[in-house]
Amino acid sequence: MKRILIAILAAAGIYAQAATISSNNLAPATINNLIPTNQLLISSIVLVNSTTTNATVTLIDSPRGVLLWTNSAYTSRVVTLGNITNIYTNFLGVIETNMITNVVVGGFVTNAGATNAFRTLATLGVPANNSVTYTPSTPLVTSYGLTVTNNPNVNITVNYSNVR
Repeated sequence: MKRILIAILAAAGIYAQAATISSNNLAPATINNLIPTNQLLISSIVLVNSTTTNATVTLIDSPRGVLLWTNSAYTSRVVTLGNITNIYTNFLGVIETNMITNVVVGGFVTNAGATNAFRTLATLGVPANNSVTYTPSTPLVTSYGLTVTNNPNVNITVNYSNVR
């Protein structure tokens, strides 16, 4: 039993390693790619606002410091049931009509590209000349990395663990 417990604790140490990143005076109204890693568990965030106006900080699950991603246009094959109508003139000069129902008809449809926003993890407010520590009840989980937007300048410290 003791060996199993030691093995589990050793494996847990391999998969999650705690780290801290700090950024001072993030430029206002810009996109700051803080942690361009795939998966993170964010345990706490400390925001310090040394300006005379209130600050807003948005945490976004984004890989490269971008807020939007686009799916390109693509083509899909479409198969439906339809009818085929043949109209012809027979050898006697009479116009004939043949209608065949429930025929499989195929074709292609072009699907337009779509622009989507990456997921917002949290939007936090910081009063003027003040600091805020945000500790979620369960860690914030990212899939792509951590990107931050803010207005005005703030200092941010993020405590996180990498998930492998």
